[in-house]
Amino acid sequence: MKTLLRTIAHAVNVSLAAAYRARLATACVAVLAIIQVQPTSAQTNIPIVNPSFEADFLQDGFWIDGFLTGWQVFGFTAGPQNWTDAQYPGANDNDAIPSTVPDGRNSAFIRSPLAGIQQTVNATLQANTEYRLDFFVGDRFDTIMPNWSADLFAGSTELAFNDTGVRPGEGRWLPASLIYTTGPTHPQLGQPLAIRFFTYGFTDPPGRPGLYQVGIDQVRLTATAIPEPGTLFIGCIGAAFGWACMKRWRFTKRSFGVRRGGRSQAELGNEFNPEP
Repeated sequence: MKTLLRTIAHAVNVSLAAAYRARLATACVAVLAIIQVQPTSAQTNIPIVNPSFEADFLQDGFWIDGFLTGWQVFGFTAGPQNWTDAQYPGANDNDAIPSTVPDGRNSAFIRSPLAGIQQTVNATLQANTEYRLDFFVGDRFDTIMPNWSADLFAGSTELAFNDTGVRPGEGRWLPASLIYTTGPTHPQLGQPLAIRFFTYGFTDPPGRPGLYQVGIDQVRLTATAIPEPGTLFIGCIGAAFGWACMKRWRFTKRSFGVRRGGRSQAELGNEFNPEP
C-alpha cells in the first residue's frame, strides 16, 4: 500500500512540475522576446564626399586655391594639396620614407584668416543620437599654425565645435574630434547636417602669403542611436524577470524531488530501503 501511495504521489508531483515548468517556459520565452526587440546602440557612418581630399589628382608640392571637390571653399585660400617632405616627413610620393600624412596623397590646407571649407552631408539631425566628428589636424614644417575651428551644424545652427583643441607640432599630424548628443526633442530636428573647418586670428605679413595655415585630413562623421531611458528600463525588468523564472524553476524542481530521468528521491529510497 505504501509503495502504491508513493507511486501515485510521485506521478502527481511530476505532473505538477511539468505543468509549472511549461508555464515558466512560456513566460520566459515572452520575456526574451521583449528583450530581443529592444533597440541597441549601433554606430552608422554618415557619408562624406571626398573625406580625405584625394579626388583631385596633384603632383608632389602642387595645390589648388579656391576649389575642393565635394566641398564649398570660402575665403579662396583653401583647397587640396599634395605635400612634400619639406612640409611633412615622408610626404613625397616616390621615396621610401613612410609618410606621416594620415590618409592618401592629399590633404586640405586652409590659410588664415577667415578661410575655410564646408560640406552639407546627406543626413539630418535626429533625436536621441550621438554625433561624432573625427579628423586629423596637421602643422607643416615651413608655416605657422593659426587658430582653427571645426564645427558641426544643423541647418544654420552651430551644434558643437572644437576650437584649436589640438596643436600637433611642426611636421606632425594628430587626431581631433568633437561630439554632440541630442535628446528626445531639439528645435533643429530634421535639419541637414553640415561640417565646417576654418581659421582665424592671424594675418599673413607683407610678402609672406600662406605663412599661417593648417592641414585637415581623413574626416569622418558617425551617428549612434541612444535608446530612450524607458526602453532600457523595460529591458532590465525583462531580464530580471527571466532570471527569476529560472531560479524559481530550479527551486520547484528540487521541491518536487524531480531528477533527470524522472526519478524521485522517494523512488530511489525504495531501492535501498525496500518495504518489508
